[in-house]
Amino acid sequence: MQTVEQLLRTLRKVQSLRARAGTPGEERAAAEAEERILARLRAIAGGRFAEHRQPPPEERAILHRFSIRDPWTRKLFFALLERDGFDPLFYPRQHAHTVRVRAPEAAMERLWREFRGLSARLRRELEELTDGMIRTEILAGDARAARRR
Repeated sequence: MQTVEQLLRTLRKVQSLRARAGTPGEERAAAEAEERILARLRAIAGGRFAEHRQPPPEERAILHRFSIRDPWTRKLFFALLERDGFDPLFYPRQHAHTVRVRAPEAAMERLWREFRGLSARLRRELEELTDGMIRTEILAGDARAARRR
């Protein structure tokens, strides 16, 4: 038998799946699973779970398209998508730098803000690493470079 915490964790996952549903069948299956979990929660914990609300329409999943040409920042974006449980969609003949995701608007806005901050940090660190490598590996024995400094 599952505990209340386990059921709540499962409920959050099912609600996330329902918000990202791509077809009416997926949404219906997630809604039915959500009702079964809520029924178990009501049986265990009583009336605390009597008031359950449906996600509002603005939380429904919509298709987002991003164009990220740099492979390092694209890899970072994929990691953030994976962490938050979103799967990128790939279409035939789609450009390699195009990333499509079906997700709620609010979740994508939050993820995009975080991505921009991490992307800027990644760029700075890659630039510092590149400059350091050039100084130590390429310009270390060059006398002309020493005079320019």
